[in-house]
Amino acid sequence: YAGPLLFRRTVVDALRAGPFAFAPGTRVEYERGTSVGNESDLADIAAAASLARKADVTVLVLGLDGGQEWEGRDRTFLRLPGAQPRLVQAVADAARGAVILLIASGGPVDIRAELRHPRVHAAAWVGLPGQAAGDA
Repeated sequence: YAGPLLFRRTVVDALRAGPFAFAPGTRVEYERGTSVGNESDLADIAAAASLARKADVTVLVLGLDGGQEWEGRDRTFLRLPGAQPRLVQAVADAARGAVILLIASGGPVDIRAELRHPRVHAAAWVGLPGQAAGDA
């Protein structure tokens, strides 16, 4: 599908509205961290790490977007693009609890280095996000 989205439901939207919203005292907070493909986009990594320092569980949504992946174009890399590896390292180093990685992509992404961090407890591939990506 390539066209304008009629609506967008993000992972944050789904977590705030889903079963976590019903647990007393549970809050879902969000920090952008970094963009998908810009190596120099480091401005929000410290804020994301600071938030992870206070969280029981940290979920990082990572992966690729149309700038790296589309029909008829082969990627020349398998690693997370941009500053995402630095984001994972900083957040996992600071995290108080478990870190879970959600990888959004149409093809494989090599996250072996990120999975070696002792705070990274789980990872799931979630495919390419569409307008209802959060619920998926």
